[in-house]
Amino acid sequence: MDKLRILLIETSRLLRNGIISLLNEQVDITAVASTGTRSALEQAKAFSPQIVLLAPGTRTQKTQRMLVLLNKQLPQAKIVVL
Repeated sequence: MDKLRILLIETSRLLRNGIISLLNEQVDITAVASTGTRSALEQAKAFSPQIVLLAPGTRTQKTQRMLVLLNKQLPQAKIVVL
């Protein structure tokens, strides 16, 4: 059985590490990358995740822009804004 590939985009290292640890405990999930917004698009392209978990920051416009770019780059992925 193939594992579900998830990309987490979260700027807080503490939250990133905690969420990634929880996800990787599941037998059918692999958290393929965790990243801040700077390298998120490169990570998304490299790992081709099936699901993207996007944590909105304090800058709503930046989050909206990231959402648009991810939709263009990964049309097959499901994007969940936390």
